[in-house]
Amino acid sequence: MLVMATVFLLAVLLVLILKSNFLPGNVMALVPIAVALVIGTGFSDTMRFVHEGISDVLVIAALLIFATIYFGVMSDAGLFEPIINRMLRNRFIGKSVFSVVGVTATIAMVTSLDGQGISALMITVPPMLIVFDKLKISRTLLGLVFCTVLTTMNILP
Repeated sequence: MLVMATVFLLAVLLVLILKSNFLPGNVMALVPIAVALVIGTGFSDTMRFVHEGISDVLVIAALLIFATIYFGVMSDAGLFEPIINRMLRNRFIGKSVFSVVGVTATIAMVTSLDGQGISALMITVPPMLIVFDKLKISRTLLGLVFCTVLTTMNILP
């Protein structure tokens, strides 16, 4: 019963997020509660599950919010411009896409050594996103390189 409810929940979430005009946050908050109530968990148990889930991810959500604000403000203030300009003048890195991708992979590899993907994400992506935008390199490549390196580092002992 629980497996079928989970498959149904995932299908409904995908359809509502991809095909409807509902906001993803609202869909991902309300649909699991509705499914939990339909499969027979009581209202108090469902709200206890919600409370435990929110308390588990609250610190990480706060970290993401404040890090996004911090890197946005620092980027607008031009804090990273001297670092980016020095990196672009470096003869080993230069303006080569391969070099920038290699630097990104190296940063992601070193920061993922602690085993926490969120810290690797917060250290690697915001500064390198500025470099990728400055050189007009696709952001998709940044995500691809980061996810590939992080996945590889997570399966290593």
